[in-house]
Amino acid sequence: MHGSHTGEYIKNTLLHTLEEWKITKDCVGLVLQNNGTNKVKGLRLANIPDFSCTAPSLQLVVNHRFASQRAMIDVIAMLKKCVTHFQHSILAKQHLRNIQKDIGLPEYNLIQTVPTRALEQKRALNIYSAEHGGFTCPAAHQWDIVSNLVETLIPIEEVTLEVSYSNSPAFSIQSY
Repeated sequence: MHGSHTGEYIKNTLLHTLEEWKITKDCVGLVLQNNGTNKVKGLRLANIPDFSCTAPSLQLVVNHRFASQRAMIDVIAMLKKCVTHFQHSILAKQHLRNIQKDIGLPEYNLIQTVPTRALEQKRALNIYSAEHGGFTCPAAHQWDIVSNLVETLIPIEEVTLEVSYSNSPAFSIQSY
């Protein structure tokens, strides 16, 4: 797909593709989509039945809730900045690996969207921060926020994984 992915564009592209493949609209039982407003609009404009996948919908709810909390926004931004520091510097990444090794932590890269890894690496990050000026990691109260975030996300992750399996009732059209 090229250009702006508006609802109108998605409708036209989908109808054109169906035509190319010689599939009539009445043969389409249901299109599973990720709840993007442009996709929802495109399918509605095309008059094709659709269903929003549960996992992306759950993710939208979680992101919306966290985005409304200033302290959460600040601590997530700080974690992203920490991760970016190690992504942009081989020397920093090597030094962090040495610290991880010395204190017996798993030796892997931090990932911006995975606060559990940052929390697990808290000691290594604090040591790195103490040894290197210009690098700031979360303060004690911010680590508490990260810990609470991780605790909150664990059951959400479990639900997300459960509904994402191909044999999940969320995938079964008969269950609706």
